[in-house]
Amino acid sequence: MRLLTALLLVLALAAPAFAQPPTAPGAPTFPGSTSNRRTVTINVTGPGSVVGPGISCTGTVCTGTYIVGTTTVLHASRPSGVTFQGWVGACTGTGSCTLVMSQSQSVGVTFTFPGWVLQWNDNSTDETNFQLERRSPCASGTFVLLASPPSGNGATAQATDATAVFGTSYGYRIRAVNGFGQSTYSNTVCSP
Repeated sequence: MRLLTALLLVLALAAPAFAQPPTAPGAPTFPGSTSNRRTVTINVTGPGSVVGPGISCTGTVCTGTYIVGTTTVLHASRPSGVTFQGWVGACTGTGSCTLVMSQSQSVGVTFTFPGWVLQWNDNSTDETNFQLERRSPCASGTFVLLASPPSGNGATAQATDATAVFGTSYGYRIRAVNGFGQSTYSNTVCSP
């Protein structure tokens, strides 16, 4: 028994004075939990949308949630006739928006609708001007004079309906006018 006591005493004296239990590890996390996710807030102005992994933003304000450290690429999408003006906030310019999700971020995107541009062939050279008429909706309603564009002198002529509201259906027709009267109307075309 004395031998066992002596051995324990030697082992106790041989242990370093700084010996202690190890430091506790960090708390575990769950890959799908909100503690390791960051939010991107997207503010959309005008008639366009933003799409990216897990998000399709067609409203005025949308959010998406992404795992910390991931790279997210957002794309601006615009319908025909709409102009993409660019990004503001965490992204700038007119290309795609690339975000590294190290923190929550906010981006803005602006789309404008300048109106519908209408073109037609000027099939004569003796008119003084045209009468461009519009109705809404396209298939019904009463036509009203929208503009009196000048003569195209036999070339392609055009006019812009800058008062058009995006998403509203319009019907357009046109006729040529000179000092002796008016031509027949063109066929009616509907806005896209």
